[in-house]
Parts: sequence; C-alpha cells; structure tokens
Amino acid sequence: MSCPMRSALEDIGQDGSHLGNEAGMLYGEYLMLDKLLSAQRMLSAESSKTVHDEHLFIVTHQAYELWFKQIIFEVDSVRSMLNVEGLDEGHTMEILKRMNRVVLILKLLVDQVMILETMTPLDFMDFRQYLRPASGFQSLQFRLLENKLGLKQALRVKYNQNYQTVFGDDPEAMEALKKSEEEPALLALIERWLERTPGLNTHGFNFWGKFQAVVDKVLAEDIEEAMREPHEEVRRHRLQDIENRREIYRSIFDPAVHDALRSRGERRLSHKALQAPNSAYGYGQSYHQMAIQSRDNGPASTLSDRYKVFLDLFNLSTFLLPRSLIPPLDDGMKRDLNLTWGEPVKENERNSQNGLENSNL
Repeated sequence: MSCPMRSALEDIGQDGSHLGNEAGMLYGEYLMLDKLLSAQRMLSAESSKTVHDEHLFIVTHQAYELWFKQIIFEVDSVRSMLNVEGLDEGHTMEILKRMNRVVLILKLLVDQVMILETMTPLDFMDFRQYLRPASGFQSLQFRLLENKLGLKQALRVKYNQNYQTVFGDDPEAMEALKKSEEEPALLALIERWLERTPGLNTHGFNFWGKFQAVVDKVLAEDIEEAMREPHEEVRRHRLQDIENRREIYRSIFDPAVHDALRSRGERRLSHKALQAPNSAYGYGQSYHQMAIQSRDNGPASTLSDRYKVFLDLFNLSTFLLPRSLIPPLDDGMKRDLNLTWGEPVKENERNSQNGLENSNL
C-alpha cells in the first residue's frame, strides 16, 4: 500500500536527501505522532504485572474517540449548512457526501469490534480492576453526538436519564453538553428542510391526495378479492390483514393519528416532514437520499426503537406502493424537484399546473 502522504512527484527522494528545512513539516510532525503514539498509558505496566491485552483495549477505544471527533466535525458542518433561511438546494450533494462519510465511519466502528473480540472476557478481567470506575458510558463525545443528532432526553432509558452527572466535576464538559442540548439538532433541521418539499399541499400537485386515492383503490380491490375466498377462516384472516394495513396508512394520512403516535415517542418527525420522504421515495430524489443517509446515522441500540433518532426513516418501506402505482410527476413538479436536468419547460405549461407557480421550495 502506498503511503497516503506520498508526493505526486516521482523524482522526490525517499531517503530524506531532498528534505531540508525549506521542505516544511515532516509526516510525524504534521500528525503530532509524538503525542499520539505516547498516549497509551498501560496501568497494568505500572503494577507488578503487565497485561498484554490492555494495549489493544486502549488503542481500540482511542480510535473510537478519534472517529467520534470526525463524526461530530461532519455533523456540525451539516447542521451549519441546514441551519439557514432558504437553504441553497445546490448544497444538498455536499451534505449527502458528508452524511455518507459518517455512515461509512459508523460501519467501520462496528467492524472494529471484531478486533476487540480477539480479547476474551477472561483476558479483559486480567486488567479490569485497574480501570474502575471508568466506563464507556463516560464518553463525552458520544453524549455530544447523541444530542447533536437529536436524541430526546425523555427517550433515554431510565439508568441514562441523568447522564450529565458523571461530568459534574468538569465545567467545560458540562458547558459543552448544555450547548449541544440547546442548539438545533440534526433531526430538527432535517425536519424543517423536509417540510419545505414541493407537492405536499392540497393545492397544486397534491401528492398525498393522489397517493391516498391509490391506496383506497388498492385496498378496495384487495377486499373484493378476499370476499371471493370460499373458506371463511381464510377470508376473515385476509380481511383483518387489509384492515390492519388501512390503519397503518391512516397513521400517515391523518395528522391526529400521527400526532398521537408522536406524543408516545413512536414517531419523531412532524406530520408534514414525514410526508416528504414518503412522497420522494419513488422518484429517486435527493430528498429521499438525504433521508436515507440520515436514517443510517445515530446511536444504534439493541434496547428498543427509542434510541433510533431517525426512527420514521427506518420505517419508510412500510408505506411503499408498487412503482407502477406511484403518481407520475407533472412538468411543474419535475422542475421544482430538479428532475428535468436542464430540460426546458414552457412557462405557460408550468403556469397551467394548478397554481404550482405558488409552490414553495
């Protein structure tokens, strides 16, 4: 593997003969490797018996913290781009790139666990006593990341409700946590951005009016087919399944049902914001792509859905329809969603699209 710092000039010597004072910083100086590589303090080595696996444990967790720092750097930059009035839609590709970078880092962190698993529980117990009361729950950056993404305090599990107390003796940490709780989280900023999606209003294109009509038609056809089932028990089961599906769709058609689910913590986004990624799902929009990138971010948890910051985006596929049934876009919507890729649409054709000239991006 070639060195990432290798010069593009093939004739530069590798023996240092061309690196005088005028060459600037060297690799180790730029990366401050003297500090980085001397930061692995093995507590077991300070006792009578050095435990070999403690070094792996330290390096692994330091790598996690370095990657957390990069994730926060990327998330903060995305929040900054989104936290403006009248977002320039030209920035969405850069936002997508940075969000995708975060997703890949998170996947890398998951894979990193396999390296740590080469250390057995008994190997860990050989040096565990030196670490007390230290715990991964005390990671300040992880808590900051949770807040910056949008994890609500009420959704934290009981033993984690007062997560700030462990940092009580560190005023800088407490101030950073307070700031992360007060600033607009990524979830809130994406919600605001999604609410601006064209075509959600009842006037103009009215995607959801069309979508609901298709759903009603599909369910009615399914009922007719179920009623032709000769076996009563099978027929009853199929009809109940159709009613269950109707209730699922009702939760996105009826704002009151959606708000009730949101009050119980079963939904995260506003009703209008949730409609946006659903409407764009079938059109391959950057709206959908950004939603998916956001979905793949956030603290993963085996506890429950409560720690999924972008829970609504995880569940998008619940409301999918066959591609052939998705309402086709008209020219006005294509322009508003940047689908025409520069293809001209006559102005009088645009103005004829049920008042779409008043739609608000």
